[in-house]
Amino acid sequence: MLHGKFSRQVHVLMSEIDQLNHKCLGFIRCPSSYEIIFSNASIKEIPVYLLKDSSEIWNAKCGDVLVGGGRGESAALRISIPENIFFFIHADWDDFEEIDDLFKAFWSPTEAFAFGDGYRKVGWNVSQSMESWVTEQVVAFLISAYPERYLKYVGDEKMELNNHICRLAP
Repeated sequence: MLHGKFSRQVHVLMSEIDQLNHKCLGFIRCPSSYEIIFSNASIKEIPVYLLKDSSEIWNAKCGDVLVGGGRGESAALRISIPENIFFFIHADWDDFEEIDDLFKAFWSPTEAFAFGDGYRKVGWNVSQSMESWVTEQVVAFLISAYPERYLKYVGDEKMELNNHICRLAP
């Protein structure tokens, strides 16, 4: 048996999201030619989770949304709610210091490449920030799929975005 720095630890790989109280709200389509879910090349949808706890891992508060679940699933994108609803709906809203206050990607360049390949196929243009585009798609999905939860942040404004790449969780 090996001891000390040569001992081998066996870890069960689980999603980071599983460490938090959360709810799956739906899925976002990402038909990449590359693997987007860890060790499962056939899955081409990424879960959209509502966080019911705050998280230091993603610098998230209760009510924020994650696209992906972190290690053991797909890399994650944290979307601050209601801040992003205000940002995309209300043209004059600018109550944030830096873009990471609105959304933050937790993916490697290789993962970003794989996501970009898929999102380009469903409407993302490389001239726009991929993180911003995904966030906008998710915000439109949340407002249309969960009006009882999110319409209160919209007010009289209308969002002119088709959320055709998101679907409700079963």
